Amino acid sequence: MNVRTIQTLTAAALVALAITPTTLSAQGVFIDAPTSATSTAGLSGLRREIARELPRYGYRDVDVRSLSSGQVAHIYNLLHAGRSGNDTRNLIGGVLRRGLLQRGIDRFTR
Repeated sequence: MNVRTIQTLTAAALVALAITPTTLSAQGVFIDAPTSATSTAGLSGLRREIARELPRYGYRDVDVRSLSSGQVAHIYNLLHAGRSGNDTRNLIGGVLRRGLLQRGIDRFTR
């Protein structure tokens, strides 16, 4: 076979694939119902938006109502900073975890 024949056969195959009806099937995705801690009922403003976004980054069990306003503002800014998903997830984790000093105090006051 020469190059011209191969080009013609390739073009014919592409045209045949383009006009052939194809059956597409949607793949189902199961998403858990929100728990009471992540439910957005009764939340407004930034807290509601954060409650919707946190499960996307792996923080499903965070009670947004218990976060301080500083934490809420910080997380909101992280969500809209344009960073990669992994960076955003790690930085949100840093905001949600207690600091080293606070963990030490908690250990001795138990």
